[in-house]
Amino acid sequence: MISFDPTTIPLHIVLAVVAVAYLIALAVYRLWFSPLSHVPGPKLAAITLWYEFYYDCVLRGQYIFKIEQLHRQYGPILRINPWEIHISDIEFYDEVYAVSNRKRERWAWNIAPGGFIGSMGGTADHDLHRVRRSALAPFFSKSSTRKLQHIIDGRVQFLVASFQRRKGDEPFDIKHAFAALTNATDLVMEYTFGYNVNRVSHKNYDPKFHDNFVAGLSKMSLLRHFPWLDRCARTIPPHLLAPFSPVVAQFWKEKIAITTQAREVMEAGADAIETADHRTIYHDILSSKLPPEEKNLERLAQEAQILLSAGTLATSWIMTVGCYHLLAPGNAEYLNKLHSELRDAIPDPLAENAFELTKLEQLPYLTACVNEMMRLGNGTTTRLQRIAPSETLIFTSRKTKKIYPIPPGTPISISNFLVHRNPDYFSEPSKFNPDRWIENPKLTKYLVAFSKGTRQCIGMHLANAEMYLTIARLFRNYVSLLELYDTTEQDVIIVADLLVPAVFKESKGVRLRVVS
Repeated sequence: MISFDPTTIPLHIVLAVVAVAYLIALAVYRLWFSPLSHVPGPKLAAITLWYEFYYDCVLRGQYIFKIEQLHRQYGPILRINPWEIHISDIEFYDEVYAVSNRKRERWAWNIAPGGFIGSMGGTADHDLHRVRRSALAPFFSKSSTRKLQHIIDGRVQFLVASFQRRKGDEPFDIKHAFAALTNATDLVMEYTFGYNVNRVSHKNYDPKFHDNFVAGLSKMSLLRHFPWLDRCARTIPPHLLAPFSPVVAQFWKEKIAITTQAREVMEAGADAIETADHRTIYHDILSSKLPPEEKNLERLAQEAQILLSAGTLATSWIMTVGCYHLLAPGNAEYLNKLHSELRDAIPDPLAENAFELTKLEQLPYLTACVNEMMRLGNGTTTRLQRIAPSETLIFTSRKTKKIYPIPPGTPISISNFLVHRNPDYFSEPSKFNPDRWIENPKLTKYLVAFSKGTRQCIGMHLANAEMYLTIARLFRNYVSLLELYDTTEQDVIIVADLLVPAVFKESKGVRLRVVS
């Protein structure tokens, strides 16, 4: 009789068997016993995050398009990883994003990369987010934005004047010009710190600043899947990190620079607040009733970093997309309608208050153009998950009438990007057509570029002011001076979700030249 002594089995064999058994048990649990096991979707996505990793990191930002394809296969509700549900039905949007005062939290796993958890935008907890947002909300209200219109419009005029000075010069990428204008540079530098670095006056509008932010944020998907890489990157000095990842190193350098600026504002103290030309975000936070731990340097620096990066990339990209389409061959009809409306509404563009924001917002065709550029531009393409911590949400398929309870604590998303390209809501969704908003005003229900609910984009009124003033001044006065140069629609078609919209790699941008 052959005896068997288990103690003679090599340790590595034992460990391998245990690991395989654990993985099998985990797969069985996630497929058949998880609280989300009743939600349809590919089995591999339900088992492991490697499915999402493959599409987002190996194939470079393709998971959002895979999700769109999977919805056609599985229906309006979809399990896209072991923990997250994606829904394609816009009628469920208010449930997920809680327009009423119901608790909604963010998914900590999704917002962890980059070191922004001290900011309002990076806050997962509902109550803490409400406290942090309340300190910023008055500054970003519509009335506050109106009071600062002279600052916004002054920077817009400076930008437009810079175009005039470029007559006969080399072509330039309009997104860098718009990025030099918007939040992350002159305007929110003015809003945040009380001064600006005047990137609008830089040669070619200081493209590195914009490009460094884009490149750094594009790595967040990878860092999300490998959080130890994120921690390492934040602890290594940029000059040591540069040989391994120059993109991430430069991103951290920009973060360090913003921290330095935040320190200077804090060290200036109350006297600087009282003598400033106008109040800034930091002035409001430092003089607010927030507890002391909410006013420390690290948190305030993170707040500025989020405001700067979000403001630059989202608004500048939306205006870039709009500018391309209005100048594109074949779209002269839309451009002429816009120019005609602006000319009639503003007969004397040099008159005082000629470009009054309240008046611009009442112009129907200008509003239609702004809506259409937001729909096609999508300031962000990333999924904005929400968690209902104490509610069971009930989703009912409108087609099959099947009911899907979604347990508390489940991350749920409805991609703004996919809503805006859904033919059920927008006919010919890839076509730039401002007329659609005139013909059917109810379409605004499906415009979710700023999201909705208690976590709606806090800077939406500032972004709107920038877009209305910039597009109005540009296409009222200088429509005949600008023309596209070696640019096609491919340069504005989003082909990847890198947290921010990405076009094909070989794109040289939306290049314009100023003609005499």
